[in-house]
Amino acid sequence: MKNDKGFTLIELLAVLILIVAIVLIALPPIVEKIRETKNDVGDTTLEIIGNATDLYLDANIDKYPKTNGQIYYITIQELVNDQLLSEPVIDVTTGNEIPLTRQIKITVIDEKYQHELII
Repeated sequence: MKNDKGFTLIELLAVLILIVAIVLIALPPIVEKIRETKNDVGDTTLEIIGNATDLYLDANIDKYPKTNGQIYYITIQELVNDQLLSEPVIDVTTGNEIPLTRQIKITVIDEKYQHELII
């Protein structure tokens, strides 16, 4: 009787093939979940900027009245200066800092502010 202490090449290849198959099956859903989470965080960042913009505009209602059809532009720097955002402002989806010179376009529709971050 032969008493080998080890694995044959075929056994090692079989295990390796099983591991690769598991990774190929499990990896796409994991990557998709990470992508969704990053997008959720990016949306949250935009929501925070929008909320800060609302607070800024409401505090300066005499300068930015809620008149239908009005369009205003403010910079992220103005929100930082008013201590509504803290510096640096990070875009979580890319990990890059958002320049403080970026503008937010505010359109008044039905006496409500609608925001758009200008690229």
